Amino acid sequence: MLGTRIRAETKNALVRVVTAVLAKKPDRLTYALAKEAYDLLLADSICLRQDSPEFDGEVYDPAEDKYRLTKQLGRVFEAMRKGDWLTLSEISIQTGGDPEASVSAQLRHLRKDRFGSYLIAKRSRGDRKLGLFEYRLLAPDGTLIYSVAEGDS
Repeated sequence: MLGTRIRAETKNALVRVVTAVLAKKPDRLTYALAKEAYDLLLADSICLRQDSPEFDGEVYDPAEDKYRLTKQLGRVFEAMRKGDWLTLSEISIQTGGDPEASVSAQLRHLRKDRFGSYLIAKRSRGDRKLGLFEYRLLAPDGTLIYSVAEGDS
């Protein structure tokens, strides 16, 4: 079932990287192909997870809120997936202006099983007495999903 929902572009990228590995192509080319395939798979997995997210709450109305919250969750995920430490304000800016309270709510959603069981690391930025915190998205096993250093090579 999963295979029928992955785009042809993603499947082609996977074939190219497997072919490069089997042909023992130069490392740089293989890495570039693997990164492309990974990014496409990640985008597809976000779409698959977001087809029917199960939001809930006292005032949640699927007809009014599902589409908006699903898109917002995707924007927050995209802002966080590189593994940078970001404040709610910085995430808000990267999402195009989603309110900080909504960003915070979406980070809580990402921790839930039905939204991927991601780990959201939290630490204070600067003097803890000021109450400014930053967050980092990690895979459920605690590893980075995507490293900025990998993307820069």
